[in-house]
Amino acid sequence: MRSAPPPSNRRRPKAPLATSALAMVLTLLLAPAAGTTAAGATEQSEPGPTSPDGTGTEDQAPAAAQAAADAATDVPAVADPGEVPEETPRLMVKFTEPSDEQGSKEALVAEAAASAGVADEAGLAEAETPTTVNTLDDGTDVLAFDEALTAEEQADVIHELEADPRVEYAEPDRLAVASATPATNDPLLNQQFGLLGRNVPAAWSTSTGAGQTVAVIDTGLASHPDLRGKTVPGRDMVSNWPDTFAIDGDGRDADPSDPGDRPGVSGCSATWHGTHVAGIAAAGTNNGIGMAGVARDAKIMPVRVLGFCTYGYESDIAAGIRWAAGATIDGTTAAAPATVINMSLNLEGRCSATMQGAIDYATNRSIPVVVSAGNANKDAANYPPANCTNVIAVGAADQNGARTVYSNWGPAVDVLAPGGTSTVPVISTMNSGSTTYATANYGHKYGTSMAAPFVAGTVALMKQADPSLTPAQIESTLKSTSTGQLGSRQVAPARAVASVAPEPPFRDVSLSNQFATEISWVKDRGYLKGWPDGTFRPLTKIDRDAMAAVAYRMKGSPAFTPPKTSPYKDVPTTHQFYKEITWARSNGILTGWPDGTFRPQNDITRDATAAIFYLMAGSPAYTAPSTSRFTDLHPGQQFYKEVHWLASRGITTGWPDGTFRPLNTTNRDAMAAFIYRYYN
Repeated sequence: MRSAPPPSNRRRPKAPLATSALAMVLTLLLAPAAGTTAAGATEQSEPGPTSPDGTGTEDQAPAAAQAAADAATDVPAVADPGEVPEETPRLMVKFTEPSDEQGSKEALVAEAAASAGVADEAGLAEAETPTTVNTLDDGTDVLAFDEALTAEEQADVIHELEADPRVEYAEPDRLAVASATPATNDPLLNQQFGLLGRNVPAAWSTSTGAGQTVAVIDTGLASHPDLRGKTVPGRDMVSNWPDTFAIDGDGRDADPSDPGDRPGVSGCSATWHGTHVAGIAAAGTNNGIGMAGVARDAKIMPVRVLGFCTYGYESDIAAGIRWAAGATIDGTTAAAPATVINMSLNLEGRCSATMQGAIDYATNRSIPVVVSAGNANKDAANYPPANCTNVIAVGAADQNGARTVYSNWGPAVDVLAPGGTSTVPVISTMNSGSTTYATANYGHKYGTSMAAPFVAGTVALMKQADPSLTPAQIESTLKSTSTGQLGSRQVAPARAVASVAPEPPFRDVSLSNQFATEISWVKDRGYLKGWPDGTFRPLTKIDRDAMAAVAYRMKGSPAFTPPKTSPYKDVPTTHQFYKEITWARSNGILTGWPDGTFRPQNDITRDATAAIFYLMAGSPAYTAPSTSRFTDLHPGQQFYKEVHWLASRGITTGWPDGTFRPLNTTNRDAMAAFIYRYYN
């Protein structure tokens, strides 16, 4: 359990203390398990009111809705940021001249603080000069006082700053906070009511999220076997100010691992919140262990923005969004931007310019931003980032598809997704450590924190199916394909993916086929065609007559008059590919046997395929290596040079065991891949 820091008798308690008063707080949207309290909430046992059909009502009057939240065991009072102290020592200031010296900027803010009477109220001789903590890539400076400012003092200082023509805008650097309580540790797939109930496996026949990366803006990531091999390099964006805030003690760096927490320092235990969120979005699947992620083949980019007690400054969160979207922060840039961003957090009030700017930075680069709606059973219109523009705001549904009694609601909420309740929570990847990393395990949590990554995973599936989708198109599609009563419409992954996926190239080649892209490509260019019944027959072997036709098409179907008399005794002039076969002969690409036959129905072997592509390329100068790269192919062997030329072009790689298997026949799907790589 974690409660909010108690109020201090001092006007401005020292910021480094774990008990310091905090800003208006962003709250990671994770509900504690039943029987726990947070932020001074009193434990309740009776459920809130329901509609006649047993589902939560969406249009309750505010008083009745709040009564439902107050009475429900699965609604955390900590999710209402208004109950948390609003003090913060940090401000975000966008100067009209970002290139000015930091000293002059700090002096300007100190002057504003003095004009606001901060020193007088504190009984100080003069206003203190703040320290620059960091600067965002858009030029916004983050400045910190030694002591926290009350909400009133923040407003006064900001008023003074924004009256100065040298300041574009100023905002308090608010904090995020998470509260996490594990329920059970049972990693059974059949407990994933959301994944099974929303029929996610049906979407996998079309898309698995391959090629997509979900950035999890959260507490960082703990090592877990169900996440092994699933991550791309991330970033720790937690600025170590005050000096114990980052927990790991080293501030911003390239290590986004979740360090847990230190009860002796912060008074809080580890939550492993980011690990739980990441597992829902994209845990390993079909690997014989644990659970399944929604986007089973997507990668995870962990971006740590939350420090001790899972608090995190808004400026660090904005920096994390921007970095994940490709911005250069602190001199570093992601190797490749994320394709989806997930933020399981919110706060109360307006959407700040800093937060909105970071979100816009991502969406302007066609990166959707998925956020939690909030756990306060209130209108999400007052809960950033759900009320920011250009986000996909997600409310929580229970196992029956109804909005949970704790979930925020209203027009700002785009869709619902499985968020769980105290009795039927959501299982995902976790860790057993209460302070530092211990044993990887699985645990149950519930809240809109769990609903958001379900949708982020769905978005990754959609983006694989159609990479050209814009964030606005994705949001619209999620809403139009969702199911349920108006106001409680829950995301439907299979329907969403099906609505954006292009038509499969052939009825026997699904979009999840390993060579679907290549088969579509060769079909569109007419290099390999299908049968009248709409099939491609990907595992059918390529015959010599069909290979002649393919080579002819790849050369642009040049003008050619076939001979009136066939050069082959087994290829009549009426053969469907007579023209192509004789063209291939005249160009030395495919010839016959000494007995005068062409043997059109013979299969093409892999080594012969290499020779054909080499001839198609004009027999370029090439020296084969003296030592074979393949264990079953040796110097002097037929087509040794051609096979190695093909490999040098990246058209073939062979098998993982180091073999090429030269006498294996080439199937139609593999031929499509060879042709695609030949040109690309």
